[in-house]
Amino acid sequence: MAETVIDQDVTLEREVENSFESNEEIAYVRSQLENYAGTVKLVENAIDGKYALKVEKDSGADHIEYELYGFASFLLSKYNLMHLSIKPGADAEWIAFYVNDEFVKRLEVGNEIKRDSWNEVKIDLRGEGNTSCESFKVRTNTGSVWVYDNLYATKMEGKSLNLSNFTNDGTIINANNQLQILKHATKNIYHARSIALFDDSKNIIRDGHTITSITIDAEDDAYENISDSNRRIYTGITNPVVKAMSGNGEYIYYNYSNTLYTFNTNTLVSKYVMGVKSTASVNTNVDGSKACISDSNGRYEYDMKTDTIQTVME
Repeated sequence: MAETVIDQDVTLEREVENSFESNEEIAYVRSQLENYAGTVKLVENAIDGKYALKVEKDSGADHIEYELYGFASFLLSKYNLMHLSIKPGADAEWIAFYVNDEFVKRLEVGNEIKRDSWNEVKIDLRGEGNTSCESFKVRTNTGSVWVYDNLYATKMEGKSLNLSNFTNDGTIINANNQLQILKHATKNIYHARSIALFDDSKNIIRDGHTITSITIDAEDDAYENISDSNRRIYTGITNPVVKAMSGNGEYIYYNYSNTLYTFNTNTLVSKYVMGVKSTASVNTNVDGSKACISDSNGRYEYDMKTDTIQTVME
């Protein structure tokens, strides 16, 4: 049964709720992992209520995967954002989330989330072509300790945006009502203002929500060769389809002609990432240095600092 809650003056409906307060509420997890060594149990010191779910299992492989709750499928037009509190413990290195067996997000302990502390995460359930949520799974490195609490789904609404809030000496609103970044700009988009306007910055510019294209107007010949001739820094691309923005507003990931690029709003330079389908989805971390990329060809992790791409699933 859905219930209405008030959060930051916005009325939200909750669905798929599990607070892990009883053995009955963790029985479904136990049934999936009963053949593996380790424990699935309730522990105190929860973030919500009295108890939380603790999973410490070893599958004998490099990872272990399970659903936290067995629920009836629901339409993503009604609920599309999953909330979950997680506390990584001993030997925890990473956690990944899957919707309908499709990879959607991965978090690393010590980078995006803190060990031995509660971390509230939000997972966008809208993958490529998804219209409903049939299952929600977590995958972790095997033998690690994870504590979970307060699982529920809500609706993530698109937010209206006045583009004039983002104009300054380096940006204008062009004839197509798009935010345009100018050549030789001395200033950039107001990062702090963008963060203040939105709860989850990586979802500022999703298709069908707010800005769907940005004209990048920079020096056409300003590129730098990298060791691989197919990986060079590009500029001068116009009207890309924006896929994600980093939480600090510094990097934009966009698709242009079935190719994924990053755009640095400080230097006004674009950089090639990889070839992707036009329907590819992208999730990035706070500073934009890492991204999870998903399309019909597979799931990939991009590390900007090392300029490497790792295949998660094909």
